[in-house]
Amino acid sequence: MRNGIEFVDYLESQLAEISMSPFMMSKLIGISRATMIGWKKFNRLPTVEVLFKISELLKIPVNELVDEAEVKKVTYPADIRKMIDMLTEIPEENRKMISMNIKNYYDVEQEKKKKNSSTAG
Repeated sequence: MRNGIEFVDYLESQLAEISMSPFMMSKLIGISRATMIGWKKFNRLPTVEVLFKISELLKIPVNELVDEAEVKKVTYPADIRKMIDMLTEIPEENRKMISMNIKNYYDVEQEKKKKNSSTAG
């Protein structure tokens, strides 16, 4: 199980691979640098919301950032919990495909929202 210190070390190594500074990442995902420092200083993991932002930015699965057990500790609505349980039973290569489909759907919906908000104003 990865703790806050191990998480930050891993995150920093992933950022180094793409030549991105922790400061730049914090700006891109909307958190303060102090928040990142706190993860290591107080041995804490980021919120699930922040984990998903980091995952999207780095294009790596959340379970590479933290263990599945850590992600499962968060309380989700029953339908989301069921989807998570089902996904953990699917082989990784198929999960990646499913994840990509969900991401594509999400992107389309976000684009619709942007268009609707720009035409409403």
